[in-house]
Amino acid sequence: EDFRREVAAQRPDFIVVPDWAATPACVGSALVPLARPIRGGESFGRKALIARAGIRSLAELRNASIAATVPPGGSPPGSGLDRIRREQPGVRIIQVPKEIDALLAVAFGQVDAAYVSTRQFDMFAGVNPKLGTELKEIGYAEAMPFPLIYATANADADETTLLRNEIAE
Repeated sequence: EDFRREVAAQRPDFIVVPDWAATPACVGSALVPLARPIRGGESFGRKALIARAGIRSLAELRNASIAATVPPGGSPPGSGLDRIRREQPGVRIIQVPKEIDALLAVAFGQVDAAYVSTRQFDMFAGVNPKLGTELKEIGYAEAMPFPLIYATANADADETTLLRNEIAE
């Protein structure tokens, strides 16, 4: 409801949202898909639960703290973070602004685990191999498609054509 209200107030021509939010119920009007981002040849991303040394499973995170980026309004139902909360009701989710902050928090012992993209963890481990080897991937969420770029009802045909051409280059 908050998102829908903001879209109505801001009246954007284009919007980048995940599939689950690209509905008239969430946005307030129909959207026209323009493009799906590709990263490293993939149009999907995957989140992983990264834990400090000694933790081998989600079951061992009972009453633990997990650092994660959380979208405004909370994680969508059925998401990996939602599943973690259901399976381990005592878990405390510590909201951080960026995934690197979540990884640093677990690496420095401020939290027990981090919920981040596998790509972000791979980059982190590449930059700091010592910290990367001290952390372990103990679980994965289902692969999720990257958010699409959509034209809203506010975009005119010329703007939409221009954006499509820019994306194609």
